[in-house]
Amino acid sequence: MFEAVKEKDYPKINEFAKLKDSVNIRGLNNMTPLIVAVGLNDIKTVKILVENGADVTLTPFSKWTPLMVACQISDSTMAAYLIDNGSDINAKQNEGWNPIIIASRNGKIGIVDLLIKKRVNVNCLASDKSTPLMLAVFKGHLEITKLLLEAGADTKPVNKYSETALLLAAKEGRVDIVKLLLKYNADKSFINKDGKTICDIAKDSGHAEICDLLQ
Repeated sequence: MFEAVKEKDYPKINEFAKLKDSVNIRGLNNMTPLIVAVGLNDIKTVKILVENGADVTLTPFSKWTPLMVACQISDSTMAAYLIDNGSDINAKQNEGWNPIIIASRNGKIGIVDLLIKKRVNVNCLASDKSTPLMLAVFKGHLEITKLLLEAGADTKPVNKYSETALLLAAKEGRVDIVKLLLKYNADKSFINKDGKTICDIAKDSGHAEICDLLQ
């Protein structure tokens, strides 16, 4: 089954999928054919597998669901199909990342929009207390940052590294995102666990121009 999926051999995939024990068979690291198909961004195989009973909730040892994989490498068409067929939009993998966190980090604006419309919690926390907003900011995804803020993302949370979304934007020199966060009343007076201001962090990272925005 796995070789057929990797080679996109649809006749063989159809044949294997109809066998009782093949559609949810486990491979290396407890992978399933469905997860492999999503990883290849192969919606045709995904549909064949799901229509023949593939379980969208099965995960490998890392606890990445097929939907999470889609949030990393695919698009909203794949994500919507998986959600419509029972994928849990709130499931978490071993590091506490869920679909909205993964999609926000990876710049998947269509999936972020889809998940927001499904009323996912935009202020959920990963194991390190990072939020979807923090990860979108860190990676420089301006439009996703806007979407999350419009959906009610809170600018105030602090992760375990003593960082806020605004601090991350300043640290990375993301001027447009800093301006946007300030419009949403991000706390520019925040001081981290080392006693440094956001301006201090910006200067340390070579982005002293950010300090003018924080006055």
